[in-house]
Amino acid sequence: MSRTQTMEQAEFTLVIERVFDAPREQVWKAWTDRDIRMQWLSPKDFSVRQDDGRICAGHEYKACMISSAGKESRYAGEYREVKEPEKLVFTHTWQNDTCGVPYIETLCTVLLEETVDGKTKMIFTQAGLRSADARRSHNGGWSECFDKLQAVV
Repeated sequence: MSRTQTMEQAEFTLVIERVFDAPREQVWKAWTDRDIRMQWLSPKDFSVRQDDGRICAGHEYKACMISSAGKESRYAGEYREVKEPEKLVFTHTWQNDTCGVPYIETLCTVLLEETVDGKTKMIFTQAGLRSADARRSHNGGWSECFDKLQAVV
């Protein structure tokens, strides 16, 4: 792999760090409990309509969000690593292509670290995005999700 390819891959990787005013186990539960996840795992003006809920390494999942205007956004993937309460790794692929451009599989990693004051630092990474525009778009969507996550925990 050349230096240019490495820089390009880094350019199209999204990294979001957040500190939540909640213990790590509570943030972990928000990621792994279906009922809690359905409350926050969608951008503002969207709600989760479907979430199969089972989180374990090797398990494939499917989910669906719906906008306030009624537009469905379906996505799927596979859980690759589940290390309670500190690490969750899963693939993510949009399913309903409306632009004629096939979606690619990205790899999401959630790292949860306890802070000395009882809060949780989350480092979220999404690697394999197609372009800088895709990274910006996903940054906006995930950031809105994480705003809702803060309200839940």
